[in-house]
Amino acid sequence: MLAMLVLGGCSGEAGGPGEASPGERTDSSPGSLERARELVDSGRARESISILKKLGPEAGPRAQAILARAYHRSERWNQSIESTDKALLERPKDPDLLYLKADGLRSIEEPQAARKILEEILERAPNHWEAKLSLGRILQRMTSSAEALPLFEAYLRDAPADHHLAETARLEYGRALRSLRRHQDAADQFAGLLEEEPSNNIYYSELSSTLYRMRQRPQARLLEEIYRVFSEQAFEEHVEKGLFASGRDGIAMGQRAWNMRNQKRFLESFNAYEEALALNPADPRIKIYYADLCLKFERHGQALQLIDRELRKPPGPAPRSGLLAARGKILLFAGRNQEAAQALKKATEVLRREGNLGGYARGQADGLSLYNNLAEALINLGDNTEAGKLLAAIRKSATGNPRYLYLAGKLSLKSGRNASALGYLEQAIRLQKESTAPLEAWKAAALARSGKVDAALSLLLQLPVTAGGPEVFELVMAALPPEHSERVNLEKMKSRSKLADKRLSDLQGRLQALELGDAACARIFTELGSIYEGQGNPAALDYYFLASDIDPSNPDVLRKLLNQLEERRHYFTRMRLLRRLSEAAPGDSQALASLCGLYLDLHIRLNEAHDMALRCLAARPDPDSHLLASRASLLQGDREEARRLIEKGLRLAPGDARLEKALATLGEK
Repeated sequence: MLAMLVLGGCSGEAGGPGEASPGERTDSSPGSLERARELVDSGRARESISILKKLGPEAGPRAQAILARAYHRSERWNQSIESTDKALLERPKDPDLLYLKADGLRSIEEPQAARKILEEILERAPNHWEAKLSLGRILQRMTSSAEALPLFEAYLRDAPADHHLAETARLEYGRALRSLRRHQDAADQFAGLLEEEPSNNIYYSELSSTLYRMRQRPQARLLEEIYRVFSEQAFEEHVEKGLFASGRDGIAMGQRAWNMRNQKRFLESFNAYEEALALNPADPRIKIYYADLCLKFERHGQALQLIDRELRKPPGPAPRSGLLAARGKILLFAGRNQEAAQALKKATEVLRREGNLGGYARGQADGLSLYNNLAEALINLGDNTEAGKLLAAIRKSATGNPRYLYLAGKLSLKSGRNASALGYLEQAIRLQKESTAPLEAWKAAALARSGKVDAALSLLLQLPVTAGGPEVFELVMAALPPEHSERVNLEKMKSRSKLADKRLSDLQGRLQALELGDAACARIFTELGSIYEGQGNPAALDYYFLASDIDPSNPDVLRKLLNQLEERRHYFTRMRLLRRLSEAAPGDSQALASLCGLYLDLHIRLNEAHDMALRCLAARPDPDSHLLASRASLLQGDREEARRLIEKGLRLAPGDARLEKALATLGEK
């Protein structure tokens, strides 16, 4: 979403990150240099650059050395080389400075010059692991993978696991292994990376290519399918990287938050929005998107606070209608319909006065969403006349919008136009495709009011009681004869619906007072997820993801997540969750067996899979475990061990059809 904002030419940030305000005092004290160094070391290179650039021409060699590393971390290679050269005037043989220059030269396609410097560094400082990685990357491309491989291995052995180049090193190491035809080892490297970053399309491409070379074609094709799904996200990730490279850190961090949200890394998304606000507090769009994330997870208070704080500021050149529309939406979702209607009416007036200032991409309200929200608030308040006028005004532009059709159907039903209501709701269901239970509940009410009582009951009784709320049951019961046999049942369902609504309201209320990282917050998100799962609402998955991010060792949440993740594109996410579950619940042999099965299915991490299978067998010596351990042995090439395990299983479970079939298959080959 933010990618659209940037392409629209609105950075939201005045000046570059290194520009000092007029009259601002520059500070070359040791304290400011130490702060700049700490920022680089913590991965906040652009903030470090902002501090150091204020020093101007008076920046000495020490400041230039920190600046060189900050530019290097920001992938601004020419600036890094320039600052390195200045710092080298005082320390011409410093291996860390020489590394920055050499790696910068490598990155701007001057490999020969870079190689010469790196080899000199390693003569003087043979344990310089960053230089080894850089030289390995050059050798991988210039000469042979055989020379690069030990350099990659040295880096991976000596560098901290959380070093910012660790993933790059593992990726290059995997490529080197593949070039040397060590395909299984290469596949294991790429699989390990994917388990940690299941949405990285580059890793899918590398693993798929490796599996094709191993003649594992079905597995490779599966990864190609997943690659195509995730490659659709690659553009926005590319935009994020480009924004950081251009120095627009606030909007770049906002883009990262959006990307994390799309990848269902919701806690990281919340944290990224906080960073974006700290870096760029002037851009109201970041607050609008952040508030929308808060609203998604029922954090109405936090969302409202974000928007109200911005609206209290004196109006500036940026549009205000988007903020006002966001405020109205928050109030609507919080059940404060009167206040919502007032805020949304104000937003429509402001939007009309603004005219076209770039639309939603520039912080204006989205017209269709705004009018839909206002119509819903008016319907909830019983102001059907005004709601009808509003929906009529947007009819042409909202023809294919399921929410508009739902509201038009609901309003028609309340106004006694039952046939029209039924038509709107049926069209909304066709367009919505998923999470249609609320629409179907209102369709049931429209059927009942149209005299089709049997069809209404048939539909309503198969839906969750929370689908349409108590109001739907009242509408249906009003259409039933007093002596109808289902009236008592519907009355009970209506009571259960009221209790469910109260429970939902209570949970939402408790959530407002809790910090996001609180374990109690995770428990509420889990319970909300269970409620939405019972309604057939796909938002349940997102609640489980956030609960698991907050409390990653909770086995119950992990199991709920795993039950929801059935799509093929979640293959490596399932691996990551199963590993976490097996660590959180060491006695859960089923989790271990499932993880082992995924590895075996994809022909990856076979040594680890074999160990897992044997642990499952020791914990639960049933036919399933014998089959799993036999399969793991067979994929490692130990046919005799595979046969022995099947025979042992048959002694424990004589006549088991699956074990007998496995033994016969082993005998045929």
